[in-house]
Amino acid sequence: MLKGIAVATIALLVATKLCDCHSTLWRISVPAQETNPLARRIMERLGVKTAVWLVFGLVVFISVLVGAVYISLGTAGQLVYIAAGLPISAVQFAVAMHNWTGRANFITVAVSRVHRRIGRSKRM
Repeated sequence: MLKGIAVATIALLVATKLCDCHSTLWRISVPAQETNPLARRIMERLGVKTAVWLVFGLVVFISVLVGAVYISLGTAGQLVYIAAGLPISAVQFAVAMHNWTGRANFITVAVSRVHRRIGRSKRM
């Protein structure tokens, strides 16, 4: 049963990242609109669409690879993967909701603060 929940967590990570990517493409048209400084730089180099789908591909690859490794570790690994994957999925979904509705939520407010701190630290 725990293995099934871990596999469902992989699917949830992929699905919520797909929502995040789709909503990002719907919401922004130029890199300057992206709040994540790292993503913005990638978008400036590759273009918005290419960067978004590159990130999606990387997330799918990493989610499946790391998920398979942790699932193979048994109960402890599965619990760790589920405990890490569910909050990440929640953040991805919260970002997608913000992109779709234009309304910030407590998660996207926190994410924006982190993005600002990262942006400031890169300039120094």
